[in-house]
Amino acid sequence: MAIDTNGYSKKTFAFVAGALLATGATLLLTPQSGQELRVMLKRQAKKAQKTVLKNAKVLQPLIDVLGTLGVQPFPLVKKLWKLA
Repeated sequence: MAIDTNGYSKKTFAFVAGALLATGATLLLTPQSGQELRVMLKRQAKKAQKTVLKNAKVLQPLIDVLGTLGVQPFPLVKKLWKLA
């Protein structure tokens, strides 16, 4: 069975491409030294990691309930992503 990912993969590619362009522009235009920038990026990455883990812990019970109801959560997420 083939998986249709047309809409999802285009949005994902656009997001990743935008993030890479923003990162490149930041590195070129930053007034900080390389060391200061690395420290700042590391701090922000740790903060983002904590946020993702916190949200994953909050969403896990919902995913479990959807699974017990026979609803596959990832196609549902894909549909919600397309609505955004």
